[in-house]
Amino acid sequence: MIVSTVYRLNARVRNYVRRLLNEGVWVDLVFLDTGAWELSDAESWAEVRDHPRLTLHTLDGAEQRHPLRRVERVLVHKVPRAVLRRTTRLTSQVKPLRPLHTPAKALESGHRRVAGAFHTRIYIRAYRLVRPTVLAKLFRQRLAGVDMSTVDRVVTADVYAVTLGWQLARRYPHLVATTALDLNVSSWRRDRDPA
Repeated sequence: MIVSTVYRLNARVRNYVRRLLNEGVWVDLVFLDTGAWELSDAESWAEVRDHPRLTLHTLDGAEQRHPLRRVERVLVHKVPRAVLRRTTRLTSQVKPLRPLHTPAKALESGHRRVAGAFHTRIYIRAYRLVRPTVLAKLFRQRLAGVDMSTVDRVVTADVYAVTLGWQLARRYPHLVATTALDLNVSSWRRDRDPA
């Protein structure tokens, strides 16, 4: 099982998956979205995506729908923007409020800058701290139907995937959890009981 939590699967991981498949190893690829590979290398994705020994497990946007992401979008961006747009529109349409139109536009513009700064300087930094835990929980839900007795090792391809690898190895003691993209596959199990 290879776990990657980046939005563009890098060449090292793509080559590793292809090499394992060529060696006859069954691969469960756990990643954010099919576009993570397809956007990086469409040709090799076309070869690999329907491979009989490859099983894909993706979040398909579940991270963006997580309550932490939604609350920030709603409270910091959408609600204030809607209120300020309506205020700006009213100040331009209602004659007694027209003197307030310029300050309303300035306030709307200021909100965009402040919300953007909050998102990049505060929210993203804070979210990075909890992202491994959020992703691990989301992926565990997606992997609930996987028979972990058929999995020999979990390879975490990036720093945000380590939490999931650690949790899986702790829950299933037979698993080897590693960050090494080990190409010595001679000791790995090559057969998988499809039942």
